[in-house]
Amino acid sequence: PNAVHGDHLLGTCEQAALRAARVLATETGTVTAVTVGRARREDKAVEMALRSVADAAIRVSDSGADRLDFLGTARVLAAVIQEADSCDAVVCGDRSEDMLSGAVGPAVAELLGLPHLCGIRGLAYDDETLVATTRSLRKIHRFHVELPAVLCIREFPGELPIDSREAGPITAKNFRDLGIKPAELIPRTRIRGAVSAVRPGNNATLLSTPEELIDRLVEDHLL
Repeated sequence: PNAVHGDHLLGTCEQAALRAARVLATETGTVTAVTVGRARREDKAVEMALRSVADAAIRVSDSGADRLDFLGTARVLAAVIQEADSCDAVVCGDRSEDMLSGAVGPAVAELLGLPHLCGIRGLAYDDETLVATTRSLRKIHRFHVELPAVLCIREFPGELPIDSREAGPITAKNFRDLGIKPAELIPRTRIRGAVSAVRPGNNATLLSTPEELIDRLVEDHLL
């Protein structure tokens, strides 16, 4: 969020993601915080991450970094992750408090070719298998997750231990450092190709197999 100071530098989902990352890393792993945006604002956010649970921080700032859409932001984050020597899990907030789209995490997963899970409210190890908990329609769901994966955290128990450690250095990068051309990150504002209106029938169509559904979507130019 575009806040000035205090805990509101990070949204509730981002704070939950930091707590979850520390639990995943246990005592032997490391947590690296990554942000994209203006240094004046993002340095405060990564400093908070460093003072609480993060062992290292990377801040990507460049001309136009504040005007990125979700896909541009995801491309920058994916480029940072691809540069890492190793990465067992990408942990992010399920959604920001300003846009509420929840699109960046899944987009990062798509660009990295990794599985992802959204709306996570708990993580635990069952032997050596990671178990993620989500909730929908008053039901609790548990998923066995194979790493590496992108984990989008909605809630996580505990408090963020701010000022529990001395903040380490922040590594600054720009788009050129990551091999990205600014033109590749321009927000998509136009649709390429022909677009036609869909005129569905008045009655629902019942299809018995996934193949029939795919054929129908292709026929209606929706796929």
